[in-house]
Order: sequence, then C-alpha cells, then structure tokens
Amino acid sequence: MNQHISESHLFQHINHTLNDADQEIVTTHLSKCNTCRIAVEGLTAEHRMIWQSLQGNLGQINPAPQANFAAIAPKLIHKKNRTSLFPFLSVRNVFASGLLLTILILSVFLFVNTLGSQNMMTNNHIGTTFLPVTNGNFEVTDTDDGLTWWTLAGSRPQDYKASRDDGVYFDGKSSAMLASDVEEANEFGTLMQWLTPDESVLGRRVRLSAQIKAEDVADWAGLWMRIDGTSSQTLQFYNMQDQPIRGTMDWQRYEAVLDVPPGSRKIYFGVLLAGNGRVWIDNVQLEIVSNDIALTGFASNQALTNADFEAGDVKIDGWFLIGSHPQDYEIHHEKLIFVSGDASGLLASKNDEAQGFGTLMQTFPAKEYLNQRVRFLASIRTENVEKRAGLWMRVDGHNSRILQFDNMHKRAIRSTTDWTQYEIVLDVPQESESISLGLLLDGQGKAWIDNITLESVGQDVPSTD
Repeated sequence: MNQHISESHLFQHINHTLNDADQEIVTTHLSKCNTCRIAVEGLTAEHRMIWQSLQGNLGQINPAPQANFAAIAPKLIHKKNRTSLFPFLSVRNVFASGLLLTILILSVFLFVNTLGSQNMMTNNHIGTTFLPVTNGNFEVTDTDDGLTWWTLAGSRPQDYKASRDDGVYFDGKSSAMLASDVEEANEFGTLMQWLTPDESVLGRRVRLSAQIKAEDVADWAGLWMRIDGTSSQTLQFYNMQDQPIRGTMDWQRYEAVLDVPPGSRKIYFGVLLAGNGRVWIDNVQLEIVSNDIALTGFASNQALTNADFEAGDVKIDGWFLIGSHPQDYEIHHEKLIFVSGDASGLLASKNDEAQGFGTLMQTFPAKEYLNQRVRFLASIRTENVEKRAGLWMRVDGHNSRILQFDNMHKRAIRSTTDWTQYEIVLDVPQESESISLGLLLDGQGKAWIDNITLESVGQDVPSTD
C-alpha cells in the first residue's frame, strides 16, 4: 500500500515550518513519491494565489516594470521549539518505520473527521447548519502557541505573530491574537484554516462570522473567505476591503457571505492584518444560510461594475484600494469633480512622504472577452502628481500567469492636467481567467477617473502590451 504525507504536513513542508529532521523525512519521501510531488506543486500554486487574492489579485501592476509584485510567496514563521511531527523517526529508519508514520497520519485524519462530524450540526431554533470550523473558539491548547489547527501565513508572516490570549476574549476562556512584530510592518499577516466542502454544501450559500477586536490598526484588518474550484481557480472571494477595520475598537461581529458553486474544492478563511497593530478574533462560525441573505464580495459571474462611479457613498461600490504601500493612499467617492453624471473616483496620496504606489482597482472574470482584443478607455484628471499616474490593465491565465499587461509606464501622466481620455488595448487569449484594471498613482498628488468603458475592438487597433 502506498503511504502519502497528509496535506497539512505538505503545507508545512512548503513553508519550511517543520523542524529539520521532519523536513528531511518529507523531502526523502517526495524524492520517491510522484503522487505527493504533484500534490506539493498544486499546494504551492494554490497558496500563492491565496496571498495574491488577499492583496487584491494585483500581481504585477508595478510602476517600475523590473519589479514583480506577483511573486508574493507564502512563508510561515519557523518555530524552533515546534514538537516533531515524527518523534520516533529518523532519516535512517524512515522506511522501516513507515507503519508508525501511517498510523500517525491516519490518526490525524480520523481526529479531524471526528471533529468535523461533531461540529456539523443543525440548530433547531433557527434552522441553520454549521460547518466544521476546528477550534473556532480557540479553547483547544495542544500546541505551543495554543492555536490548534490554525496557521499563521501571509505575504510577510515573519513580521507578525499569532497566539492564544487568555486575558482578552469575547466569551469562553480565550481568543486568538494576531499582531505586528516589527516597528514598520508594510505587508500583511493572516491567521487561517481551510476545509473541503462536501455534497451538502455545494450549491449552497455560506456565511463566515466572527467577533473581532482591534487596537492601533494603522492600515487595515478584516475577516476574509475564499472559495476555490479545480486548478485553484478563484470562484468567490471577499476580504472586507469595502469596510476595513482601522484604529481601535471593541468587540464587533463581522461576516462574509459567499455562494459555494458546484465543483468547489476548498473553502479558505481567517482574519488578516495589514500594517501595524493588533487584532483579536473569537467565536468563528461557518454556516449554510438561505439565499435571502445578501452576498458579499467577488462573484464568479460578475463583470466590470460601477464604471461611471455613480454607485456608492463615502466608499466606491465595486472598487478597492491596494498597492505596494496602500497605507500612504486613500480613495474617495468624488461628488464635486467629474466629467459626466454625478461622481468620479479619486485616488490621492495622504501626505508629502507617500511611498511606493496605490491603485484604485477591480478584478473580474475574463470569460466574456475570450479571444478578443479589448480597449480600456477612461478619462483622467490630475493635480500636482510628483512622479506618475496612469491607467493599468492586466490579463491573467491559470495560476495568475500574466498573459498581457500595460501600465502606461512610457506615457505616464505627471503634474496637473485637465480631463483627458486615455486608453489601453490588450488581447484576451483563450486561456485567460481574469482581468484586472484601474488607476494607479505613484508618489504625491491626486488623480480622478471617470467614464470607464471596456469594449471589443478589431485587430486593426494596435495593442499597447
């Protein structure tokens, strides 16, 4: 009988969080097991896409073309005092001790499934079916950090720390704390877990809810959930960028509501913290709800939305802020300056020392434009742009592979300009999966955008790729 490494252990191997002895055992196994090698390749791509999603699926929209923001590699914090996953095995006797390894992995598998069966229950009072979030109240304490079945990850997890907190909690005896661990944290960390939906969940609507408390959050924090299909395709995604948590606040309930399409393979969820600060999370629940509960986030059949910026109040519906230093920028629903209608979108630096770039953007499926050449048109107005502003557009294929890209690097907008129409023209190949586009600002200044159109054009219109 073939013996394979569990998915959770492969995940730790990818992110170098096993101790040296266990890492060598898994490496030896992978050298002889093609099945597990294929699983590692899939997990590597899968989790890379998660971190990209949490930052808005930006990938490479960098004002400096030589830099590559698509390479956000997941790396968990290495814990030197982590207890060995294989305490009785060494490299020399790994094959002789295969039975012990098999028993251990089967025990973990049976334990998880037992917990799942216990947690899958129906509340007769409200008719709600709860899904198996493991240790959602953070009361289980059989690991060094007290966060059994939760994983610390992110774009720079080494800048963050996570632990069980027995002194701060919503109810029960404890909560989980996620906090920055350096003086200037510029990326994000997340405390997360995942599950595989069964047939009872496919085709249903689910709600992730949790109590969150924040302290001195400089950039933003939020609850997030992502649903993947085959080949790690993002089917649904939400990360609270439309209602970010900032500053200091007491316990408050937040939720994410997404549909689980047929063919969904994984549900990922957790809490994230971008920049400095601390957040606590407690009472994490995942439940099946009726379709009259409103959705949040990115839907798989969604196209470009709110292209005229008319929808929204303070925030701009359908659009969000991201970038290399989003904490140095802000976006507004501008109701005083516009080309037509009643509003435009404003992207501005917060101060005179804005670092990196910020972008006002959205992402949507490419299926409507496959095998076509498309033109992204928009009107832009600028004020005191020190470095550059401009449109950008990117077409991605499988595993976020960049197929087409333009960010107006060679025709950048600078200084102060009146409303002017600009365009980007790119091809959308058959293998395309998503299109991302928006307005970027690098350094000090302000830029307004309005009257966006995305249209198919003939091959006689030159590409700007």
